[in-house]
Amino acid sequence: MKNLSILLSEETEGVEVLQEKESCYQSSFTVEHTAETRQFFIQTNAPFQTKFNSDEQRRSYQDYLVNPRQIAESKDYPTLHSNHTWFDALYALALDEVRQCSVSEIKNNAYCNGQGIPAPEGGYFETGLFWTYIWTRDISYAVHLSLATLDPIRSLNSLNFKLSEIRAGGNQQIIQDTGTGGSYPISSDRVVWSFGCQALLQQLQGETRKDFARCAYAALKNTIEQDRHVIFDCQDGLYRGEQSFLDWREQSYPQWMAEDPVKIGMSKALSTNCCHFNALQLAASLAGELGHNSEQIKYSQWAQDLGQAIRTHLYLPESKLYSSFITTTFAPGAAHQYDLLGNALAILLDIAEETQADQIVSNYPHFPKGAAVIFPQQRDTLIYHNQAIWPFVTAYWLRVAKKVGNAQVVSLGMSSLIRGAALSLSNMENFDAVSGRVELDTEPKEPPVNSPRQLWSVAGYLSMIYDIIFGLSWTDSGIHISPYITREFRNYLLPKSNKLVLNEFPYKSHKLNITVHLPPVTEQIEGAYAVEEIRLNGQRVTSDITEAMLDKISNIIEVDLEEADSKNNSINIVGNLEDYRYRFAPRPPIIESITAIENQLEIKFNLNGENPDEVTVNIYRDGQLMARGLSGHLTTWRDPNSEGRRSPSYCYNLETIYTNTGTISQRSHPCCYWGANNHRIYSINAGQFSAIGGQLSERHGRQHLENWGESGHRITVQIKAQFSGAHAIQVVAGNGAGSINTGITCGVKHLQMTNSQNNQVVADGYLIMPHLGTWDRWLESSVIFTQVDLIANQNYEINIFGDEQAINMSSFAHNANYTGGNGGHSGPYNYVNIAQIKLAALS
Repeated sequence: MKNLSILLSEETEGVEVLQEKESCYQSSFTVEHTAETRQFFIQTNAPFQTKFNSDEQRRSYQDYLVNPRQIAESKDYPTLHSNHTWFDALYALALDEVRQCSVSEIKNNAYCNGQGIPAPEGGYFETGLFWTYIWTRDISYAVHLSLATLDPIRSLNSLNFKLSEIRAGGNQQIIQDTGTGGSYPISSDRVVWSFGCQALLQQLQGETRKDFARCAYAALKNTIEQDRHVIFDCQDGLYRGEQSFLDWREQSYPQWMAEDPVKIGMSKALSTNCCHFNALQLAASLAGELGHNSEQIKYSQWAQDLGQAIRTHLYLPESKLYSSFITTTFAPGAAHQYDLLGNALAILLDIAEETQADQIVSNYPHFPKGAAVIFPQQRDTLIYHNQAIWPFVTAYWLRVAKKVGNAQVVSLGMSSLIRGAALSLSNMENFDAVSGRVELDTEPKEPPVNSPRQLWSVAGYLSMIYDIIFGLSWTDSGIHISPYITREFRNYLLPKSNKLVLNEFPYKSHKLNITVHLPPVTEQIEGAYAVEEIRLNGQRVTSDITEAMLDKISNIIEVDLEEADSKNNSINIVGNLEDYRYRFAPRPPIIESITAIENQLEIKFNLNGENPDEVTVNIYRDGQLMARGLSGHLTTWRDPNSEGRRSPSYCYNLETIYTNTGTISQRSHPCCYWGANNHRIYSINAGQFSAIGGQLSERHGRQHLENWGESGHRITVQIKAQFSGAHAIQVVAGNGAGSINTGITCGVKHLQMTNSQNNQVVADGYLIMPHLGTWDRWLESSVIFTQVDLIANQNYEINIFGDEQAINMSSFAHNANYTGGNGGHSGPYNYVNIAQIKLAALS
């Protein structure tokens, strides 16, 4: 019971009780049998939410969560019989919540002025009680986890809803939802759609599958090619953009990035790159299936190269974990920050090598209630992604823990999902990772929002049943069966079960009746059982079950489990929850200045409020560790390998480490040496632009080109290089089209720089200029580096313009219904104000 957060504590006649370990909270389960079905009753004494963001949320929550909760077993879904009321009841609860997430229309205040959008025949899935729309990542992960098997047509409709042509027609792509800085390309994980697509293709059949395969390939191909132009960095082979799912800036990024979406757009996230990897693999597979041989070879090679780039640039061998992200362009090293989803996807997709996978699962820090989605936690930050358990991510973690055979991690993950559903009477959006509660007694409210029947949480619970306990997984050819039941789980939570029965499980046009036979309870609690034998319709099978092996109507699958040697695996539990330094990172330090002193560069910094007795400091230059374990009492450091004013344009950033626990801060804001008085930076102001479109304006605090960005608009400037060598190019831009946290109108423009003497292209890329919340705010855009060294005193021409790749999400027909801001009914919106073009010599 050492890894279980909830236990079967009491079994009186007709009543089973699950008790949270080391607390007074418990849930009781009873059942009433009728001629047709079973009625389950679940009652808890655990606290519910009391604070809400609106009266509508309060009413919805109170109407929905009635204690005790009554659940009627449905004949529309597979039934589960285990001889344990609690186990069958929580499964029935998850299926009831699938039913309630199955809707005939969806709605969101930012679309159609909040009016309903009707679903096609077969319906849609909505995202949760408080989230009544379809979001790309939510539906994709949920369909991938389990919904593709339960309701393939509703899954198909929901995934198709997230595809769109551009408004002029053609070029169908995957939609990136509203998000940081005005969405794409700051948010860039829309290729997560490939996970749901992949799972659904394994369930569809006939013409429906053929049509979807063709549609999916076209959307993936167009999306991949667009992303290759705009967010792919050919220098390190990674894709830029915000993390998948962890999309609330300050929740998982350094605090200095919270109001700087440009930096987030320039980061390179593990989870998002894993999504791109999966999309490339699926596109290659579909290309082969559809006879597009050259594209199959191309996308397969791109996927292979991306997998290697992820291993090279994001794996941290000293931590034996993958880093969540490379912080931003001028801080190219992987941060000592970790996220559960990213590491899970790296293992699931075989990006992580086999030995890495074992170590990742053993080394990722867990709390007694389950694994938090990030580690370490962020100080001075509300609980939402920070210090939180998200059931759908736990479900992915269970899959990879099973894959590597880590019984301890599986036991904790399963009990985490069970505890959450049992004590809150729903599959909730998230939980505080320390207390396990749905809401803390704090002001402001923590977590700020927490929806019941969150779709991917529901799907995650069912994934635990189908993928882990019954061991069902799907291949292109059929069904693989490998139940993974730990002795600890069986002994303490299913002691009365000698078999588990799943009836009428759908697979294409077939029904499967699956029985898993359990060995007797013993004193041994380590490890998990092994599969002894699998029988299909009475015949022993030793390979995957293909569709051709199945009877047309009903099939009986029996699995015998046997005792097996316990694998030597481990789990990393953060046991000390009283000392904040065990779970929180120090605040990132702050670089105050870089100065050339004598023949060295001196960095002046402060600890951002941390106690100098508790931390040491590491210093990085251009992503490489230059000094380790410096005293927290230092306020300056001189780089012994620099050359004072003759130094190249080095960029430095710092991190701090708690000496007693080893938790490491986020990286500091990078600070670069651009020569004395920044003389290596030179610029062209808006008054010197030769422009088509826009107007020169003095508003918003500085001279700039305003109302610029329509199709056909162009900026041209002539500039003489002041230094020889590589350069970084940015524009200073304003984008007040929306707030930092949402919208669909991130500015995207193409920049090209040519040698005026021979027209050689020396720089080429896409500028990203996200929402800044107001037109009075100015920030540097994303960075474009020269591909060819500039020659001092040589003349060059820079052109900035729009083209078919310089688009944002307002370009798509899907968003013609957007009413939450610019870029909706009135048409595509890709306007920015540009005040300056800056060049910075790197040497």
